[in-house]
Amino acid sequence: MKLQESTMHQNELINLNEYLLTKGFELSEEEIAKLVHVQKEICKNLKWIELDESKLYKIILPYTLSPYLSFDNKMITLENAILIYYKIRSMFDWHLDDETCITTCFKTYTSLYGIQDKELIKTIIIGLKKEGYNNNANDFNESF
Repeated sequence: MKLQESTMHQNELINLNEYLLTKGFELSEEEIAKLVHVQKEICKNLKWIELDESKLYKIILPYTLSPYLSFDNKMITLENAILIYYKIRSMFDWHLDDETCITTCFKTYTSLYGIQDKELIKTIIIGLKKEGYNNNANDFNESF
């Protein structure tokens, strides 16, 4: 089973790096390890356990296609993408599926010209509420 999981992760890493190579850079094993660590810390802070081992790759894959991703900002952009996804996901009930959450976060990010800040999160929340998703949180936590 571990071998199968390892092969799956290697294939996903290869796919990510194929996208990034079109921009002239790739993610090293150390950078992937850092992104995995960021995901685990966020889940730990939320008191969550991520059961989908490919979720990290699903979250960051759209950002590899972003015109706003560069060699200089790739790690902070990808780390923030993970943070934003879990922050939004934790604020909405089960009706918001993962794919919609990932897509909405990325589309909002690109519509705001690649800026990742509190306004991005507020805009995502407003958009999801307009689409009829229920927000679990009564107030918006300003920490980002």
